[in-house]
Amino acid sequence: MRLRLTVRARLLLACVLPMALAMGIVLGFVIWNYYQDLVRESELRLRAEVNEAGLRIELANITALTVPKTMALAQEAGLFGNRLISLRFARKILEAFPEFTGAYFGYEPDGDGRDRPVSEGGELPSAAVSGEGRFIPYWFRDREDSSRIKLSPLIDMESSYYYRGAKNRYEGKSEDEGVSLAGGISRLYRPREHAGQGQRFAMVTEPYDYEGKYMVEHTVPLTFEGRFLGIAGVDRALNDIDNILRGMHRHETGGFFLLSQRGRVIASTVDPSARARPIEDTAWLPVLEPAYLDAGKGTFQLARDPRNGAETYFVSTHLANGDWTLVLAASRAEILAGLIDTVEGALGVSAGILVSVLALAFVALRAVTQRIEVAASVAAQVAAGDLNSRLDAAGTDEIGDLVRALGAMRQALADLIGRVKLSSQQLVSIGDEITAAARHEERLAHDFGALTQQIAASVREISTTGDEMVRNIADVAQATSETAEIASSGKESLAETEAAMHRMSNGMASVVERFAAIGEQAKSINRIMNAMTDIAVQTNLLSLNASIEAEKAGKQGAGFAVVAGEIRRLADQSAVAALDVERMVRDMQFAVAGGVEVLEAFQEEMRTSGLSNVRRLAEHFTVVLARVDQLLPRFGQVYDGMRAQAEGAQQINGAMAALRDEAQGAAKSSENLSLMVVKLYAAVQELQAEIGRFRL
Repeated sequence: MRLRLTVRARLLLACVLPMALAMGIVLGFVIWNYYQDLVRESELRLRAEVNEAGLRIELANITALTVPKTMALAQEAGLFGNRLISLRFARKILEAFPEFTGAYFGYEPDGDGRDRPVSEGGELPSAAVSGEGRFIPYWFRDREDSSRIKLSPLIDMESSYYYRGAKNRYEGKSEDEGVSLAGGISRLYRPREHAGQGQRFAMVTEPYDYEGKYMVEHTVPLTFEGRFLGIAGVDRALNDIDNILRGMHRHETGGFFLLSQRGRVIASTVDPSARARPIEDTAWLPVLEPAYLDAGKGTFQLARDPRNGAETYFVSTHLANGDWTLVLAASRAEILAGLIDTVEGALGVSAGILVSVLALAFVALRAVTQRIEVAASVAAQVAAGDLNSRLDAAGTDEIGDLVRALGAMRQALADLIGRVKLSSQQLVSIGDEITAAARHEERLAHDFGALTQQIAASVREISTTGDEMVRNIADVAQATSETAEIASSGKESLAETEAAMHRMSNGMASVVERFAAIGEQAKSINRIMNAMTDIAVQTNLLSLNASIEAEKAGKQGAGFAVVAGEIRRLADQSAVAALDVERMVRDMQFAVAGGVEVLEAFQEEMRTSGLSNVRRLAEHFTVVLARVDQLLPRFGQVYDGMRAQAEGAQQINGAMAALRDEAQGAAKSSENLSLMVVKLYAAVQELQAEIGRFRL
């Protein structure tokens, strides 16, 4: 469904949208810049935090390395071989530094040349030496009570980093040679090149579990005149390092990772389960690997926390002492919380400004749109057919012009509807008149057709009678010829002549009767022709009247004018044909009248003379023969005249058929005219129905 917006809504959108867009762009630009500044500031702050924590760890490492170096220097300064003082010195170191969990010396086998005497003499506690008398005292704090310090011999010296690794490094060997470590080192570790033989190398071991306690060891080789004599070292508990890192953490989420030189997790305040494990064995490999492999000033990454998928910043720094890597993890949401508060505040202020502007614009536009709504309501009433509505045309602005234009349009539409109503009424009246005239003309055409059929029937009868008369004349001519032959052959008996005369008299009577019938038929044809002439005159008058009415109707009556003209032409042709028929019938009457007179005179002569004149006829037979000779050509003329009359009757019959067809065409035209008038009347009614919707 298409959304319909009012003018008020469109104007409000036109006013508010640009402002909202501009504010959005400005606000977005400000927030983006603030975000970039906050990210840079956060990076600097996080780097400062990790560097500060790194300094704390470095300081602890320096202390943890300085103490065994001091112990080694004391040994080299003359304490080496003085086992009892060295034993006490190691204990004092542990007592003086509570952050250490152990302090120890470890001599090479018979490094001071006193292993055998010591093993035999028993001048030292047995826990300070091996069974062979090797000096390997290890002072450590009790797990249950850290204030208690215990002594035990060092273990795993030849397979651990704290001793074998330090020795290998001093002697220039691989520090991993002969060393074993539970869990192994990281596959990412690459050994570093160290100085040659005779150099001092402090060793920071990998974190490991010693008697249930995780720790790292810091050892320094004991040397004399280039020989490796043993080590001095201290231990640090990983829990202590964890506590240092927790104290340095300033965020609600995240924490620190401390990675060893060989890629193992020394401490983790984020995931304690990762402690003492290679980084590839933890879920944090994707973020810890780049930090561990970085050889520069540290990394700054934005990655997802593998535990919950939250975006987290990971910042690292490298610790020179121990070659450790410290990684700080901080939640991005927490870092950008200030940005969110700032954005929410800015959005609130912007929303308040937009609402205020929208309210002011709504009040200002309401006065304008109300007038438009009134004009729209009036226009809807006009569209519904109510032309009685009125508009207040006050105001000189564009809306006032619109209202005045709507009022003028309403008045013009009302005037137009009134004129159309009047014209439709007149058109209905004219249609009624045309319908009546068409119906009258149709009746006349049907009557004319009926008369034409009657005339055609009469003409067919005349034609038939003429044919019979021709045959009778032929018979008379034949009889006369036979009489002449009889007279010329010797004047046969009078009886035969008398019989022939009787036959001739009867034939003449029949001919006279036929001629009388032809005269009566001719009179009937004259009456029919007169009626056809009157019908043609009436049809001509009706078509003239229809043409006048069609001209009054204008364009709507153009079709009626054409039909009326065609009817008038057909009526004229019908009148001319009727006059021709009447003239031909009149000529035929004259010819028949002449024949009747001749035959009647002949019959009278035959009757008056009678049979009494037979003798005289015989006497004057020669005269009769002469007269018969004269009569024969006249019979030929009568025969020719009758044949001409028969042909004329056939022509009249053809003319009547054509006239009948014309009459049928006129009737069809009248029917078409009636149908057109019906369609016109239906169109006028539809127009009146549409106009009737409007109320003036």
